[in-house]
Amino acid sequence: AAQALATDPRDMPFALVYGLEEDGARASLRGASGIAPGHACAPQSVALDGSGPWPLSEVVRTGQPRLVSRLGEKCAGVPAGPWPDPPHQALLLPLATSADAAPRGVLVLAANPYRRQGDDSFDNFAGLVARQIASAVINMETFEVERGRAKSADSLALEIEHRRRIERHQNLLLDELNH
Repeated sequence: AAQALATDPRDMPFALVYGLEEDGARASLRGASGIAPGHACAPQSVALDGSGPWPLSEVVRTGQPRLVSRLGEKCAGVPAGPWPDPPHQALLLPLATSADAAPRGVLVLAANPYRRQGDDSFDNFAGLVARQIASAVINMETFEVERGRAKSADSLALEIEHRRRIERHQNLLLDELNH
């Protein structure tokens, strides 16, 4: 997702994809474009207690997008991408496939510093991107669960075959003893 977002830095000078950890207390950086992981605006891990440069906890809790303004005040050295001026705003979106689904993470998209205020095209595009990433995450989670089931089924089949061999061997020994 980060590589795809990096193909158009004019619309989004930088993008971050945060995934929620299983404990629900932290989010980890899973992808970044236009900004180096570890940058002040791109911490590797963010506590969901409200600290850090991004209000990830609010987006996860409400399931609603959140516009963050005055990026230069939140973290130093905001990358400008191809523009002479750095972005002033970023849109944070929950990675959820629908409004009532639990978010799997948060997408942070820095907005073009010259975009027209009130132009909903960026917000609509960002929402579409977030839903697509969420759908991909859910597909990967489902795949992992199915792969785990397949491994369990394979190991169960091997265990059954192993027990059958032991049983056949025991029967051969009993037949020899009876003979």
